[in-house]
Amino acid sequence: MAILDIVQDGDLVLAKKCTRVTTFDAKLRKLVDDMFETMYYANGVGLAANQIGLPLRLIVIDVPPDAEDRQRGFKIAMANPEIVRLEGEETTPEGCLSVKGWVGDVQRGYRVEVKGLALMPNGQWKEQKVKAHGFLARAFQHECDHLNGVLYTSRVTDITTLHKIERSEEEVEQLRQQLSELRESANAGAAKDTGALMASLRVMSFNIRGANYPDGVNAWPARAALNVATIQQYGPDLIGLQEVQADNLTYYRQHLPAYQFAPGPQYNNTEPYDYVALAWRPERLQLLHAGGFWLSPQPAHYSGPAWGAVQVRSANWARFELVQGGQQFVHLNTHLDYISEQAQVEGTKLILSQLAGVRGGLPALVTGDFNCNPDSEPHALFLAAGYQDSYITLGNRDDLADPTSYTTHYFLGDGYRPQDFHGSGRIDWLLTSGALTPTSYAVARDAQPPAYPSDHYPVLVEFSLG
Repeated sequence: MAILDIVQDGDLVLAKKCTRVTTFDAKLRKLVDDMFETMYYANGVGLAANQIGLPLRLIVIDVPPDAEDRQRGFKIAMANPEIVRLEGEETTPEGCLSVKGWVGDVQRGYRVEVKGLALMPNGQWKEQKVKAHGFLARAFQHECDHLNGVLYTSRVTDITTLHKIERSEEEVEQLRQQLSELRESANAGAAKDTGALMASLRVMSFNIRGANYPDGVNAWPARAALNVATIQQYGPDLIGLQEVQADNLTYYRQHLPAYQFAPGPQYNNTEPYDYVALAWRPERLQLLHAGGFWLSPQPAHYSGPAWGAVQVRSANWARFELVQGGQQFVHLNTHLDYISEQAQVEGTKLILSQLAGVRGGLPALVTGDFNCNPDSEPHALFLAAGYQDSYITLGNRDDLADPTSYTTHYFLGDGYRPQDFHGSGRIDWLLTSGALTPTSYAVARDAQPPAYPSDHYPVLVEFSLG
């Protein structure tokens, strides 16, 4: 990696709109490495390619961690980023590596949603949507401004706030060391009190819609390849699958050889039965123990629908250990009834009770199609038990008028309206308790209309585990 010269205010490259990245090769990955190295040396948290003289729509961001802001500690390289949503306002001091030493108050949106091609750990570039708030949202806005030829100085709200900060060589080096230590703590993960290594974990929750439904152009044989391609596109380490039927599982085992599967207890009233299956990459996770139960007063036995439910329902859980690092956690996956509120509530109480018995103090992750919105009693029960909703933890707010939050669509895609389908909006959740901290959240809206991977969108969350 190389430390490159940072272009300063006055250079024309900073005033021009950058061109889209079209070639994604080893040279681009090397450029990303050099940009991170240059940014670190300059004590920055973000850098755009035109700041090193290359008019490309490419940015890197690495926001040091902060105990009061869970989104700090976030690192990303993104090509062709685009801010697709902006809300709220916040005015705080801002600086820039290309306007060295100067700081001024700038008003920015408090929350943003950014889409672009992100560099994955495997070296591939994949379409991602990132929702950010606070300091991370500001970093995205600042770097995207660069790509459009805009410097922060043109956005200073009050020119009297613009002032220069003088730092000695010793102070600059001191700051560099502090930032380096913060990043090493987050990225390499030295947890000082335990000595454990932090690790990242990519988890997907996905109701895949069973293989035996007469869904026309979206019948399983017509969309199976698209469904698998969507999973491969995002490469989760661990997946909680709902509505898996035998034909789905057969296809997965043939076309997703990198994963192992644990179907868990069957549910539904008649054949073909459904399964809340777990899938994981054995090179990342080792299965230590697995179990399951039915959502009924007799959880150890398959019986009829309980508490007014339309169908028999079940839960599937497993204890995993990270192959590198050795951290353990418990993952439970479920699918609640879609009609009976009593069944949803009693099923949630049973899940919390069973989890308390099997996790043994370990971090816990719950995925599922809960068939109810976050303003429901089941959601409140999880929160009261100490679980966090990844979507909310990362600064998002539920709004049924916001279609970007919907996780179901009934094969209608952008044409879906919750009021036409029981008011269902964000009904697929990823909940955690313990040392599982969400760092990013995305709803994967991959589709080839009128064909869709499923009638639900897969939900993807990155976690740090330590």
